[in-house]
Amino acid sequence: MLTLLRAELLKIIKHYKLMSFLVWIYPVGYAAFFVVAIPLALISGGARETILASCPGDWPTAAMSVWGILTSFPGNVFGKLLPLSFMAVMFAGEYEWGTWKNVIPRNRRSRLMIAKLIALTLIILFSFIVLSIVPVIGQNIGCLVIGADAGPSLSGESLSRFFEGYSQTAFLGWIVMLFMAVFAAISAMLTRSILGGLLLSLGISIVDIMSLGFLSLLSRLLSIPALIDLYIITPSYNIDNLLSWFRTNQALQSVTPSSPMLNFQSSFAVSLTILALWLVGLVLLALRIFQRQDITS
Repeated sequence: MLTLLRAELLKIIKHYKLMSFLVWIYPVGYAAFFVVAIPLALISGGARETILASCPGDWPTAAMSVWGILTSFPGNVFGKLLPLSFMAVMFAGEYEWGTWKNVIPRNRRSRLMIAKLIALTLIILFSFIVLSIVPVIGQNIGCLVIGADAGPSLSGESLSRFFEGYSQTAFLGWIVMLFMAVFAAISAMLTRSILGGLLLSLGISIVDIMSLGFLSLLSRLLSIPALIDLYIITPSYNIDNLLSWFRTNQALQSVTPSSPMLNFQSSFAVSLTILALWLVGLVLLALRIFQRQDITS
C-alpha cells in the first residue's frame, strides 16, 4: 500500500503546471499580496494604513481562518472550485490519458483507488497548511516593518490553545477534502472524461453545500414539509455542526424555525458518526463502480 501511495504522489506531483494553477494558487497568491503590500507600506500612506489596520496582528485567527475556504459558507461555494477541479482532473485524466487501461488487475483496483484518494487529500492538505502559514508571517513582517506591534507573543499556554484549535480546524478541512475526493472519483468513473468529471463533481459539491435551499424548495414544490428535515443528515449540516462544537462547544443552532426536526441539536459524536457513514458509503460505491467497470473499452 505504501508503494502504491508513493507512486500516486509522484505521479500527481509530475503534473506541476496543473498543481501550480489549481493547488498552489492560493498560498502563492496570498504570499504575492504581502510581497507587494509590505514595500508599498513604506512609500504609500494608503498601503501603510491598510497594514496598520491589521496591527497588532492576531496570528492564531489568521492561521485558522484560511480553512474557511473549505468549511464555512458562503466562502466554501467558490473556495472548493480549484482543489475540487484538480481532483476531478486527476481522476478523469486516468481515463483520457489511458494510464489505467490494460495495466490494472481487478484485484488491485480497490488499493489503487484508496491510494489515489489519500494522495490527493494529502497534497491539498499540505497546500492549505502552507496557506495558513502565509498570513502569520506576512502580517508579522508587515507590522514590524512599519514599527507597529506584531501581535500576541508566543507562550506555552497560547501555543497550546492555538495547536488545539488549529488541529480541530485542519481535521475538519481534511474531512471536507475526503468528500471532495470521493465526489471527484465517482464523477470521473461515471463520465470517463475530464470535462464531464469536472462538471459533475462541481455539481454534486454545490448540491451538498446548498442542500438546505434545495430541500426547502423541494418540500414546497411537493407540499411535503417533512422533506426539509433530511437536512440534519446531510454532510454540509454535520460539518457545520462539528465546526460549531469546535468554536463554541455547543451544537449548531436551528437554521430554520419552521421545521421541528431542525430544532434537534446533534451531538459531536452523532455528527462525526454520520459523516463517517457518508464517507464509508461513498467510498464503497466508488469501489464497486471501479471494480465492475471495463476500463479497457
